[in-house]
Amino acid sequence: MVPVWFRRLIDSVTRPSLRRADGAALLVVIVLAFMSWLMINAVATTLYRQFESQGDPNLLTIRVPGPGLDGKPGDTGPPPSHLGHTGYFWSERAFHYRSTLMYAVDEYQDPQLLRKDTWQQYPAGVDAWREYTILMEPIYGFLYRLAGDQSRPLVEFLLRLIPLIHVLLFVPLFLGARALGARPLLALLGVFVYATCTMGFARLTGSLLLKEDFALLCLAGYLAAHLWAWRSERTAALVLAALLLVVTLASWHLNQFLVMTVAGAAALAATVAGPAAFTRRRTAWLMPALYCTAGVTAGLTPSLAARGFVFSLPMAVLLSWLLTSLLMRRSVRLQSSGRLRMLLFAGTVAVLGTGSLLNSHYMGDYNHVFGLLVERLRHGLVKPTDPTRLPFDVRVFWDSPFLSPTVEQLRSRLGFHLLLLAPAVVWSVLAAVRRSTEPLRRSFLVTVPVMLAAFLMIERLGVVFVIFGSLAVATGAEAAVRHWSVRRPAARWPLAVAAGLMLTAGVFNLGTVMQDMLRITRSVHAGREVRLGTSDQQKWQSWTDLYDWVRRHTPGPGSTQAGLPASFLGEIGESPQLLLYTGRPVVLNSQFENAAIRARYREYLAALYARDEQVLWEFAARHQADYIFISRHFATRDETGSYVYLAGLTGGLTRDMNVVRMHFQPEGLRRFEPVYDNELYRVFKVRRDERAAGPAAWRRSFNLWWEAGNFTFDDGRLADLAGDRERIREFEGALSSLQDAQVRMLAAVEARWQQARGRGQQRPELMLLHRQYVQTLLEGLTGTARADGAAGRQGRLANAIRARLSEIDSGSGRSLAAALAALAHGPDGWLDRLRTHAGEPAHYAACGQLLALAGRYDEAAALFGEAAAFYDRPGGRPVPVTEMTVRLWQEQVWWLIGAERTEQAAELAAGFAARTPPGSPAAEYFAALAALAADD
Repeated sequence: MVPVWFRRLIDSVTRPSLRRADGAALLVVIVLAFMSWLMINAVATTLYRQFESQGDPNLLTIRVPGPGLDGKPGDTGPPPSHLGHTGYFWSERAFHYRSTLMYAVDEYQDPQLLRKDTWQQYPAGVDAWREYTILMEPIYGFLYRLAGDQSRPLVEFLLRLIPLIHVLLFVPLFLGARALGARPLLALLGVFVYATCTMGFARLTGSLLLKEDFALLCLAGYLAAHLWAWRSERTAALVLAALLLVVTLASWHLNQFLVMTVAGAAALAATVAGPAAFTRRRTAWLMPALYCTAGVTAGLTPSLAARGFVFSLPMAVLLSWLLTSLLMRRSVRLQSSGRLRMLLFAGTVAVLGTGSLLNSHYMGDYNHVFGLLVERLRHGLVKPTDPTRLPFDVRVFWDSPFLSPTVEQLRSRLGFHLLLLAPAVVWSVLAAVRRSTEPLRRSFLVTVPVMLAAFLMIERLGVVFVIFGSLAVATGAEAAVRHWSVRRPAARWPLAVAAGLMLTAGVFNLGTVMQDMLRITRSVHAGREVRLGTSDQQKWQSWTDLYDWVRRHTPGPGSTQAGLPASFLGEIGESPQLLLYTGRPVVLNSQFENAAIRARYREYLAALYARDEQVLWEFAARHQADYIFISRHFATRDETGSYVYLAGLTGGLTRDMNVVRMHFQPEGLRRFEPVYDNELYRVFKVRRDERAAGPAAWRRSFNLWWEAGNFTFDDGRLADLAGDRERIREFEGALSSLQDAQVRMLAAVEARWQQARGRGQQRPELMLLHRQYVQTLLEGLTGTARADGAAGRQGRLANAIRARLSEIDSGSGRSLAAALAALAHGPDGWLDRLRTHAGEPAHYAACGQLLALAGRYDEAAALFGEAAAFYDRPGGRPVPVTEMTVRLWQEQVWWLIGAERTEQAAELAAGFAARTPPGSPAAEYFAALAALAADD
């Protein structure tokens, strides 16, 4: 049995408009929501699976029954981790996921840690309840526990839940359109407009768990409840709207500014209309009274209470509305004079708003928001090239996704709905200023151009505008239909035209901007594997390599090293994911609502670009950082939006800056010892005692982007970073093209041979013949050759190689040997390129492999030697020998034997044998060759 009070509540909220037609339309809305959920879930899951190759961290693994991954016999794969695939969550998403894990998984950290979280803001800690709106995370954690299946990672549950959170928004969107007077068909098509606008859900198909996904549902729920409360003027509806307002304010810091817009527009419309705004006079003061109560209640939550939300701009608007309505109730003069009502309301807002500016906690924590709006207007929405023209809090905030949307973003995210949204916004402005407009409708229409302006200033707010824009489209279509129906009461074509335009725009969007998403959805549900071909794979691999190194080589979870977990100081946007995937505390985090972290980040950047190493060391020591990690972008980018720009530097980068030395001369630092790098990151250990400083014993990757030889220095200054970056990319592209040409050349020769000999004929690969030939030479030297026909086998292999290399390459008309050699020696070939750039060991090894294919064993050996020489830096401490170094040594010796330079090969092998780890399979190989030198 349903309680009587509940039935009355529902009845009071939905009356008088939810009829049979609404029930049918709501059923279609649910079907549309389900189809949207299928698409978003499929695309998001597909992207998540692209990270599968990165592996799962060996932290927080899931205990499952049985011998294997899923309890199936014979399944011996590693158990999955609640952290999911490495690198999927990044920046603020990683922060939210870690917080959700606290509430979802018993084995993870205790949520009480959030009261003083030293892991995400080491060492003093941060009160996450005070600084951030912690509401989404415990709800998601509770729902995960409620689902009951903890045998799969939390992230897989979120891949289903968060798209559901998004599509649930369809219901309040439909109800909001109905409350504004749109008939069921047009309200339904308004939802269809929203569902087919990628601006509304594009963020969901990427890395999940932005705060706005949950907060927008709360906002839409409040907006629909507010509109229904105004239309019905029932106390229960007003109470429901007030309750949803509390949740909305507590769910996201940004929501208070959106609520201020909605409430301010409602107050303006009610003030303009005066007694005509509401049928029941008590509603005029009861609505703002309940909203003020809701604001005070939300202001008691930790994050809003800490900022004195009761003395904020949104509360100033609500209190001004309440005061104006109460005075109007008692004053006949106010009831009859709209101008006087407006002056009273505006004056009260000005006084209370000015008073809120004196709230230092509120203005201090949100100064990056207010500052961004002011500076964007001051500079005409164009980011100044001189960073000193902007305060630091604005510089750090004026970046993606807080830039204005580009024309391409508008086209790709809105598609054909631009043809609907543009006239809907124009109509909203015209209708809002028309005297005959219903106050309820005016209260909404005023918000539409405001949300558009916010979107044009900040691209991230497009997800908010599309909610209001879809409602404006439905409401505008209804107004147009009614206008023409009044002129021609019998005509049915206005409704058909309005509905047809909305439906057609959505269908065109399905066939254009959403076609890839639909293709992925069809493939996923057909059981076919989908690969997105993302260009971020190299970045993902750099993340994974960094986290793997941290877990293996520093104390903390997943490591065998004893001691407290090592703490890391690094880039503010990447620290949260390092914390999530390694379990190491970080000094900086990406939540800018925390004024203290903005101040700390500013000091860190100043120390990073200072010319005194002591300044950076003191900053690291004061925050007890054990390691510092930097990105290659710190010293290779100086344009608007770069770290150089954030630091406020205008004179360019010079060789004596800390971060430039860390990038190009890491071994020369006395306070920081380089310990690891990959394509994107470099890690330094903070030395506690400067007297222990000495040449660093570390294995440098020698990546192109870290080598000084690939950058232009003019009198100690990095003079052409943009040109240097372009030349490095051109160099990488040229080498990739050379490798592709080699593959095509060998494939074309093989295809021609098979065509001449008949399909299905097989012959050994060219490299296999080369290796077999050298193997016969080696066996002859070491006395391990078979007595029967060893010389004949060697001769046959030599003849086969000569025959293969004498075949004609159709592309150049030369022999295969000459064509392969040209890729190395020709103009713009491998060697020519390597002479103009500081290449990597892998580049020299690849060129050596190419020359070995061409039969130039002596040159191949020399190039493998050059690759190996990278790891023997003169003047440094002995670098630990790794498997890669041993492999390069083996190749060098191998091709020297092929070139019949036996004596040199034996001498090198003797030196390599002394340095090769005893357990390495190559140790016996080098020892056997070294014996040849001893015999000689």
